[in-house]
Amino acid sequence: MIKYILLSALIFSSAIPSSFADWNHANANDMTTALSGVTSSPINTNISTAIPVDRNLNTSSNTRILANEYVRFIVSLGPILASLVALYLGYWKKRWERPKLKLFFREEHKYPYFDLIAFNPYENIDITLSGRAIKIYRPGLNVRIKVGNIGKSTAKNVQARVEKIELVSSGNKQTKYYHPTIIKWSGEKEWNPVDIVHQSYFFLDTFFVINEMTDVIAAFNVDLYKQSNIYIDEQILKDILKETISSDESYWNVWVDSPSIRGIPPKYDFQGKIAVHIVINAENCDPIKFKVEIGWSVDKWSQPSVKIVQNNEIINTDDMGGQ
Repeated sequence: MIKYILLSALIFSSAIPSSFADWNHANANDMTTALSGVTSSPINTNISTAIPVDRNLNTSSNTRILANEYVRFIVSLGPILASLVALYLGYWKKRWERPKLKLFFREEHKYPYFDLIAFNPYENIDITLSGRAIKIYRPGLNVRIKVGNIGKSTAKNVQARVEKIELVSSGNKQTKYYHPTIIKWSGEKEWNPVDIVHQSYFFLDTFFVINEMTDVIAAFNVDLYKQSNIYIDEQILKDILKETISSDESYWNVWVDSPSIRGIPPKYDFQGKIAVHIVINAENCDPIKFKVEIGWSVDKWSQPSVKIVQNNEIINTDDMGGQ
């Protein structure tokens, strides 16, 4: 907007002085001519023979001259005003056609915003069942946010970053700064930006939980393989897990790139209130900032409370309108 204002001012300032100069110059010449007509002849002091001067005639003539010059001046402003109108219309047309990002989320624990998934399998557990190698997966939960484009054109190179994480327990708050770190788009293999076309969206992987407690792992994998008509004895699997898995914990983190080399812990076991501050920006639209408020505990590892807060308003809708 600033560049349009400066350009308008430049056009206006470069054109106005010349218009005023032409107007003043013409007016001055006309006034000089009119006055010379009155004073060039000697004035006869004899009242009875003096030639009377028609001052009303001179005043009327000057008025017409000034009116004509005023009209010329107004007409000269036409191209300037047309240029200004074109500039402002161009600016608002670009604003109108720009993409616009908007957040969508539902707090109910349902797909696609909440999803129980199988994380990386244990490499040190080898189970063969009916001649088939079986992998044992870590059970986990993934929480996602929908980022939609409700604008008129494609949002280019859209990228999300974590700015900081706040951990609140018993009134005490710890802040972890992420200076900001890229978050992964759901379904993408790498942490690259994406293009979001008009009236479409991408899901943003935001928060995940992994449970490595033996009873939970056994129950999860029994149910997982049952869907493929593969049946595993749950008690036998528990015994194998107790012998091979050293950890017996549940933890969470955010989907950032290479957390260890960025000074970010590989996992958090913190229980309480969590606030993840995120900014999403793109090449050709306004950025948006928001925070993800999470309440998490080990006892309810797969049932965290999650709220998306933007500009002090809670986002709890997935209606894009045009969809």
